[in-house]
Amino acid sequence: MENRKSRASVIFLSLGETLVDGEYEPEKYGVPQSDNVDLDVPGLFTSRTDKACLGDLLNSKCFIGEAEELVEEFLSSTS
Repeated sequence: MENRKSRASVIFLSLGETLVDGEYEPEKYGVPQSDNVDLDVPGLFTSRTDKACLGDLLNSKCFIGEAEELVEEFLSSTS
C-alpha cells in the first residue's frame, strides 16, 4: 500500500502539482485540486500500477473540471 501511495505521489508531482507534507490527498491536507492536465500526460502512465494510482488520485478528488474529465476518460479508454 505504501509503495502505491508513493507512486501516486510521484505521478501527482509529474502532473505539475505540489505535495503538502508528502501527501496528495486534498480533502485531508488541503492540497489544491488540479483543474488543468496536459492532454498528453496521462498517456505516459501505461502500467497497471500507474493507472491504478491515477484512479487513486481521481478517487481522492485531486482533479476537478476538465482535468477530472480527462483522467476519467483516459482510465475508461485504457481498461
